Amino acid sequence: MKQRLLLLLAAITLAAADIPAAPAASRLEADAVKAEQANNIERARTLYAQAAEQRMKDAEAIYLGKAKKSLDDLLDEALLDPGMEDGLESASSLSPAESQRAADAKAGILVTAANDYEKADKPASADKAFALALEVPKISDSARIDILHAISDVKLGRYDCAAAAANADKALALSKGNGELAGKRAESYRRLATARLEDGDVDGAVEARFAWAAEAVAAKQPLEPLRDFVNELLGGKHLDAALAACGRYAALATATAKDRHWACLKEAEIHRRRKDAPRALEAIDRALELRCDVTGALLAGFDIRRAIAGDDEAWKWFAAAIADVGANFSAGDMAALWSQYGYKAYLMFRPDQATRARDEIARLKKQQPSHYAGRWLHTIKAFDDFAKFPRAESEIKFPKDVTDFGVPFKAEVFAGDFGYDARDATECLQKAIDFDATTVILEASKSPWRISSVKLRSNINIVFEKGVVVLADEASQKGNAKYPMFEVKNVSNVAFIGRGDKPGDVYIGKYRDNEERRRMCHDYGGSGFAIEGAQNVVIRNVKVAECSVDGISLSSLGRLNSNIYVQDVILDGNYRQACSICNADGLYFKNVAFLNTSGGDPMCGIDLEPTYELEPNSNIYLFDCRFEGNVGGGLNFTSSSYYPVTLHAKRCDFGPHGNGAIVIFARCGVYMGANVKAPGRIIIEDSTIRGFADASPVRFSTASLFDVAFKNTQIIAEEARNPKNTALASPVLFKLDREFNLPEYTGDPSKEGDIVFENVTVKGFGKPFVRYFDTAGHYSVTKIRGEAVCDGEQIDVASFRHRGPDIGRVEIARFDAAQYLPPPETVAADAPDTAPNRFTLGWKVPWYVHTPGYVAIYGEGGTWKTRKLMKWKDIAGMKGKPVAFYVDDPEHTLRLGQGKGNEGDSFFFEVPAGGKTCTFKSFGEIELKNPKGEVAGSAAWGDGMKYFDVKPSSDAAEIWSIRIKSFANIKFFAPFSGIIAEKPEWLPRMKAVAK
Repeated sequence: MKQRLLLLLAAITLAAADIPAAPAASRLEADAVKAEQANNIERARTLYAQAAEQRMKDAEAIYLGKAKKSLDDLLDEALLDPGMEDGLESASSLSPAESQRAADAKAGILVTAANDYEKADKPASADKAFALALEVPKISDSARIDILHAISDVKLGRYDCAAAAANADKALALSKGNGELAGKRAESYRRLATARLEDGDVDGAVEARFAWAAEAVAAKQPLEPLRDFVNELLGGKHLDAALAACGRYAALATATAKDRHWACLKEAEIHRRRKDAPRALEAIDRALELRCDVTGALLAGFDIRRAIAGDDEAWKWFAAAIADVGANFSAGDMAALWSQYGYKAYLMFRPDQATRARDEIARLKKQQPSHYAGRWLHTIKAFDDFAKFPRAESEIKFPKDVTDFGVPFKAEVFAGDFGYDARDATECLQKAIDFDATTVILEASKSPWRISSVKLRSNINIVFEKGVVVLADEASQKGNAKYPMFEVKNVSNVAFIGRGDKPGDVYIGKYRDNEERRRMCHDYGGSGFAIEGAQNVVIRNVKVAECSVDGISLSSLGRLNSNIYVQDVILDGNYRQACSICNADGLYFKNVAFLNTSGGDPMCGIDLEPTYELEPNSNIYLFDCRFEGNVGGGLNFTSSSYYPVTLHAKRCDFGPHGNGAIVIFARCGVYMGANVKAPGRIIIEDSTIRGFADASPVRFSTASLFDVAFKNTQIIAEEARNPKNTALASPVLFKLDREFNLPEYTGDPSKEGDIVFENVTVKGFGKPFVRYFDTAGHYSVTKIRGEAVCDGEQIDVASFRHRGPDIGRVEIARFDAAQYLPPPETVAADAPDTAPNRFTLGWKVPWYVHTPGYVAIYGEGGTWKTRKLMKWKDIAGMKGKPVAFYVDDPEHTLRLGQGKGNEGDSFFFEVPAGGKTCTFKSFGEIELKNPKGEVAGSAAWGDGMKYFDVKPSSDAAEIWSIRIKSFANIKFFAPFSGIIAEKPEWLPRMKAVAK
């Protein structure tokens, strides 16, 4: 223990890590991190401040001179007893080495305190702690460099680039000529380059990085850190500098073939961004000639050719390039390259090209596909099935047990004969399962069967006698165990059969009833059945209820779940979902009830929710099923998959759900990246969809990506959830609020799904058949069609097509200081030290929208400078500099809140000269005011997304303002600059445009 602590003392911990010197502080820091993750920033700051105070006390407990006890004892107590503050009289002296270790430890704790103060938004206290750390006597050069690095990082976080660079320079001076500090010297150069880059000194940043590179070449050190720098340049859109850096990197004397190969690929990427096709392709050819990573060069070349010449030309080149390099490769290497080709085909939704890869490998004698072969080979079958979907109901046969899968009957055993224990029958049941019998029977006489978790093998029937109850054992209930009751993993031919007269005659659940679950379960635990990578599974004639996650979950990143049959089953009162479908290709439900899911999100009846797009949601059939009382919704699609998404529901009853009976929430990433129409087909046939009159039962979220058909179906309104609610709903709602906007995709109608209504009857809804809630503005729904009868009136569904209101509008330009007048020389003395002050910048956003990329604009040295803001970080220490803001991200949406209560809650913006009408949109509560301060428009929460046209009173530029009443999302369109400021004189003003 003692030796471990001394070793820990030898290094300074700069981050808020678990420093042994302060158990109490480390707990506070851990709690602060949790508060940050929960977006509770004020709570996090309070906790960081408390941790910093504790760290300061801990540092005081380490004495550097003489001590009453040995250093080992002193440090043990100082580390483990943060309250040790009494002075210690000397009886023995510390050795020089011990004294330095103690000094380094003391400084390290002070640095951690400084970082905590900084996170607590207490910059003055942070600076004081840093100063104390530097004043600690006897610290090593290594420790002093670490302190300077920490100060540099904090200064950069405060947008004080000059101070950040100065501290990095000081660190470099300390490490000069000391080979033992080469690693820290590299970090100093990195910080110096970053500070210069943030300050707009791109050339200075490049020279700092290559000054390190020259030293690295002399010392024969690896050059990989230069790659991070090139990527940093690209991230800042400094393409010229990045290209030049690639050339210098490749030309270094110690650059390896891999270094030069990387530089070639990066050059190709830069030329592609510039749309310089010849140079991009030439760089790829140079990479291929190096022969050190042929696969990487081929894949990069494919992507570049696809961007330049289109898909078909890219595939032709890929195949020809593999053939071209084949002369120097073995058959095994060629099979590996064709497997990469096949995997790329899988990612691009091209089963035809996957078929070619399979066939080319077959021509290579005795070679097998590789590189996730299971995924890309399955795409061939998946798309073949898609072409034939849906299968006729008569073709689908529900097995009675595993003998229908061809398993021969061997023997039948009773589980109770293997050592039944009423308190915990897990071992008993597991022994019975492991015994070489075809059928294992759980006897009602032994009930209840209390188990933790059992693992199934292949080729087995598990039979539950009428009256059997299977519950979690006491320890699993109290501890809310995370494991499933029945784990069906990587096996085949497994059946669970209830021998009762009805499903409720056999009960399987973590808890006995809903009251017990609500009392004991307050977080996600384990499922009833977890099916992972299994084939040929039957669950029939049982009730699965009150589980602490899902009744049935289907998942796996490896093998597919296929041929899963669930018949005559009740899934009731489960905590997270009745059934989660993450991975399934061939899943069949018949006469299954999905009921009363509540506890932890999403709380649906069925949720098609692939954890990763690598998992299929294909060939799913529901016959005669019922959905009722699920808090999160009935049938929910949060789907995005490299395989076709296909589901056919026939003769199903979807009861009213507050969040929608059927919700089709398509995630668009993999489809937009491949620029393909989402391969999906969802059919709701001969069914009844019931909804509350004030809650739309059929909902499309994100966009209409999949083909969806409603055939011979009724949509019926029941009483409103709230009898006093007079705001009735439409039966079909499109909620277009996902911020994805790639014009070549979102603007292409061929990428839309077909939404068809055939022989649909609607009764009782007081609103139009379709309603659009469009806060994104750039996605249209143009392929909705068919006919429906709404309360006796025939309607043409095509009349409800929708055009995105932002289509054709121009996004604001990225800030270019050259387009603006220089900042005023006078400094605004009344500017607050922390900005913004009159309004707040919002960071908390749903996962499906962009986190705002706020940029601060301020004047310094007669020019405008910009700084990207870090999350949750206001600008502190601006010393009176006026600050303006805009958003530089794909959506350009400002998310603003009320001010901090002491200076109002308005901001100002410039309406450009020229007399043209300019437009912005807002969602939230605002007041728009003209230059005279008169209210020119307003919006409330109930207005949804509202558009404002602003026209200046003359050709001259004007300053208008917006008052935020609570919170608002605001997006400006060109010719607005999109820049806002707390005071009009702080705004960068556009130069007059020559007529």
